Amino acid sequence: MDSNFGIYISSPLVTFIVGPTRKEITVHSDPLASLSSTLHCLLNGPMLEAKTHHVDWSEVVDEDTFIRLCEYAYVRDYTPPSCTERSYQTLVSASGMAEKQTEAGEWGGHSSLSITKKSKRKNN
Repeated sequence: MDSNFGIYISSPLVTFIVGPTRKEITVHSDPLASLSSTLHCLLNGPMLEAKTHHVDWSEVVDEDTFIRLCEYAYVRDYTPPSCTERSYQTLVSASGMAEKQTEAGEWGGHSSLSITKKSKRKNN
């Protein structure tokens, strides 16, 4: 079969370990390798992961995000996460943290006033 899909499903399998539960997900290497030169090198180059066909992304990506990446790699489309109460709570929590930072006059170790002064100096 000459289609990309035929090439994809006949490519070597690689096992990714993802998320805090260290879930093992085995996929074909070519769909992911086709997404970027970095992934191509990781899966087909001289790196240890290419030789062992194991990639540990457990501290880098959660299971749901990795599944969406794989879905995109195979079909060039993906299903976005649904809006849930939990997502809303996370957003509210993050928003509250940002408000506390601005109330304290600090963000990333700088006061909002010093950032404003620095940006005004650059414009003059």
